[in-house]
Amino acid sequence: MADDFLSVQLLNDRKLLRDIEAIPDDIRLVIRDKIKYWTEEMRKLVVSNIQERLKRATGDLESNVEVEFTEEGLKVEGHVYISGVPYAKIQEEGGVTPPHIIRPHGKVLAFMAASGDKVFAMHVFHPGGQITGKHFMKDAYREMSPKVTRGLYYQVIEKVRNRIRRSEGG
Repeated sequence: MADDFLSVQLLNDRKLLRDIEAIPDDIRLVIRDKIKYWTEEMRKLVVSNIQERLKRATGDLESNVEVEFTEEGLKVEGHVYISGVPYAKIQEEGGVTPPHIIRPHGKVLAFMAASGDKVFAMHVFHPGGQITGKHFMKDAYREMSPKVTRGLYYQVIEKVRNRIRRSEGG
């Protein structure tokens, strides 16, 4: 994933991370499980945004939205990223694409011409142009970030309350 240019990550809250050594193991597990859950939810939202915003066959883009979860000591991270799709960054951020040749992944390209006829070609010339950013990843992060923060907060609070109830009852 290190070579990929397009990624979104979910991290433990900085304040929470600073105090995590004092957190009991069961609460630490809740945090880890919630980061895993929200990272997968973010992946689903990115895929949904791609389908909704590009409104055409985007199999390569959709199928290359990946998740990576890492845990190093007290640090817990979830990454959602796209790799192996050269046009992912320009679709996300927008920009100018230069004229270029489009070649098939298989033996031949197949597409519908403006006339409505089905066309087969060994390659086509794309004249280039301005692409408007679709922001499928940035908007997913903006939508998920408050949910993740609130979700972690409430899960930890609930776990602490349960611990208190158990200690007072016993």
